[in-house]
Amino acid sequence: MPEPPDSQLLTLLTDASSNKLTQYFLVQANDAVVAERFLLGQRLGKEQNMAVIIPQTNQNSTYWRVLIRQLFHPSGFPNVLSVNKWSSDKGLANTNDIFPDQMANFYGTKLIGSALQYRPLVDYEIVEGSRVVIPKPSIDINTLDAIAYKLNFTYDIVMPADGEWGVLKDDGHWTGIMGDVEFGRANFSLGLIMMQERASSMDPTIMYFMDALTFITAKSPPSSPWKKLITPFQYQVLSTPVCKLCIMRRDLENGLAEMQKNYRELKAEFQILEEFVVADTGVFLGFWFLYAFLVTTHYKTSLTSNLAVPFIPPPLDTLQQLLGSNLKYGVEEVKAGIHKADKDSYTFEVKDEKF
Repeated sequence: MPEPPDSQLLTLLTDASSNKLTQYFLVQANDAVVAERFLLGQRLGKEQNMAVIIPQTNQNSTYWRVLIRQLFHPSGFPNVLSVNKWSSDKGLANTNDIFPDQMANFYGTKLIGSALQYRPLVDYEIVEGSRVVIPKPSIDINTLDAIAYKLNFTYDIVMPADGEWGVLKDDGHWTGIMGDVEFGRANFSLGLIMMQERASSMDPTIMYFMDALTFITAKSPPSSPWKKLITPFQYQVLSTPVCKLCIMRRDLENGLAEMQKNYRELKAEFQILEEFVVADTGVFLGFWFLYAFLVTTHYKTSLTSNLAVPFIPPPLDTLQQLLGSNLKYGVEEVKAGIHKADKDSYTFEVKDEKF
């Protein structure tokens, strides 16, 4: 811009920045007073990339001095800083960018972080009567200490006034920690899980911690002793026509076609049995004693194995298995992942079912 914009144009420009546009202001001013008034204007309080060039004369040569607004200053307030010079014959006097990284040095500025306890990520000691807490060693706090040392800032951790992680209200604004950051009551937050609703309002760091979700049940106990006597019968050890009849009866529910198939098999076995009885009673008794011997041997072997290795029901490995069981289920408070104030509103989806 050849001169600082008027208030109406400045309002339009700053309103546009709310749409997460990265804007760069390069403005020409006649003197340092006009440049300072523009750079330190309250309307541009959140803009990072602002520079003003003002003409300077030195030994019959003219050059342009580049001034920026230094967001972070030891005084705790923004300051005007001269970062470069430019002339038509020599270009920039040094290789520094016209818009230097404002986040490389905070010059001891105190920042405010809003957080709730979420061990082992965030831990602190509550001070009675104050929102400001005393941080204790934990993953996020230790990481924050390293960042603060590197970028030269101090910080205070406060609890959100309403004690919430953040609920998106009907008016489009947030409560809790999210609201603290949105309305400038805090500069950053800790321990928040990235969620779709929050994506349009928060700018997270690169993910460095994966919080895996799982479910647990009581360890499956061995089956009752009395069941061990009938456990061998759950295998296919009986193949008499009576068992075939039971199988056919069970399959009646599966359709007429299956029933007819089993009926034909059953009829064939009865015909074979009839041939044995009619043709030769001795042959029939011989087959019967052989059959009884095999069934008895199989039962004794199966019973011995069940007594030696107790049967333990398999554990639940999927949510679908949990739905199919007779177990009652609940969920522990998931803390940073909560996005609704009602703690009874936790919802998990399993295919087309919900619980």
